[in-house]
Amino acid sequence: MYSSIPLCEFVLYGNSFKVDSQKEEILITKPVSPQTEYILWIQDFSGNRKQGIPMADYYKDVTYFAGYTMTSFRTDHVDFYMQYLGNKDEYFYHYIPEENILSPVFKLQNPGDFSFVFINELPGQFIISQTKDMGIGNDLTPTTQVIIDKKTLRGFYFTGFELSSGIVFNEYGATTRMLGPYFTILNFGSDIITKIKSVNTSTLSNEQKKELLDLKSYWKVKIKMMIPVG
Repeated sequence: MYSSIPLCEFVLYGNSFKVDSQKEEILITKPVSPQTEYILWIQDFSGNRKQGIPMADYYKDVTYFAGYTMTSFRTDHVDFYMQYLGNKDEYFYHYIPEENILSPVFKLQNPGDFSFVFINELPGQFIISQTKDMGIGNDLTPTTQVIIDKKTLRGFYFTGFELSSGIVFNEYGATTRMLGPYFTILNFGSDIITKIKSVNTSTLSNEQKKELLDLKSYWKVKIKMMIPVG
């Protein structure tokens, strides 16, 4: 049991961590900045760096701060790219621990104009979402979403995901906030309830109707729990 683990390098925000308790190792990523020495490293639980990627090997003459690194751990690869680099193009990498290198998978051409590009790697596909900063409360709005097949390199644009119940989620959060192999849905409960109520049940199969009924039952319980008592 470890109450605290010292890090080789100071981290502030935008990092990803992957802990291997059997080897007692941690893989850490760090955004580029004038104070960054390593953008990725593996260390032991005592704070000793075993290997890593110096920032200067891949990012030179850095005078800016990146927002954060993206490492999703949804495949066997350690995927790595920097977010956000303004108008700069960026590579989407795989980290190869045996060779201690970042291997480029493909190149991203950042459109600039305060746009953010999010990459999600799945076992058979890449999902690429471009969002634009609206400048109001740090809100982002989706402008382009593409899914690409790894084998054929063919893809298509899409606007959202539809559940079997007929509910469509097309907010940028559906593709940028992913936990493991799953998409998470970021929405207000009232919006979800409204969408559930608007589903046309006449077009649903018996299985879909059951799923919709389960959703309605779940949110009904949630509504009761939110009613103040007394």
